[in-house]
Amino acid sequence: MQTTGRLALALFVAAVGGLTALPSAASTTPAGQSLHAIPKAAPLKLKVVRGDTVIAAGYNTTRPLGRAVRRYGPPNSRRRNGVVCNVRWRQLGAQFLFANLGGRNPCANRWGRVGSAKLTGARWQTIGGLKIGDPVEDIPAKAPQAIRCDVEFLNAPPNRRPFVGPATTRERASIRRQCEARSGDGPSGTWWLAPLYSAIGEASFFPRITIVARAGVVRSFDLSVGAAGE
Repeated sequence: MQTTGRLALALFVAAVGGLTALPSAASTTPAGQSLHAIPKAAPLKLKVVRGDTVIAAGYNTTRPLGRAVRRYGPPNSRRRNGVVCNVRWRQLGAQFLFANLGGRNPCANRWGRVGSAKLTGARWQTIGGLKIGDPVEDIPAKAPQAIRCDVEFLNAPPNRRPFVGPATTRERASIRRQCEARSGDGPSGTWWLAPLYSAIGEASFFPRITIVARAGVVRSFDLSVGAAGE
């Protein structure tokens, strides 16, 4: 096992590649069905509270799958692959990977917990107004805390306390220096929001939210949550 961030990425990215041909583990919903709780035109805001908890359009991502269904409405599909459940809300442009590492069904409302997510719908935006589809030139103004960092994680000192938690001001400055030395300045790349420290396995820093840009345009917000304990 490596760090929380690395394990989440390895487990869930690998799982995505094997899900497309699997049968649905629960009933699906027609793609055009309206959402129960969120008006169709409403912006979908991302914010981080207490330094490390992501609230995605009112859904606290540390809560189980059933809370997401209550907030977003029935998903279009749930597809299980072992301990992982790939859940899609096409109307939102949202793919969540839920997991349960204790032997329970990760596609069940009660037992699925967010491991990671990819948000690509045009309505998703940060609390500062950075939206999917915005040019990368907007990132400094709309997400001033974002750090250009074209790596998935950075090694960190092993003896830091608390064991897992938000990066401190001094650590953020160190992360920025390290990332500047290892990242490009081109139109494609990644930016970190809400960097965290984890001493699980090999101590590392990694982002709770990654802004992903391709060809000069923000394409997705990728979440690393790890609520299933991975």
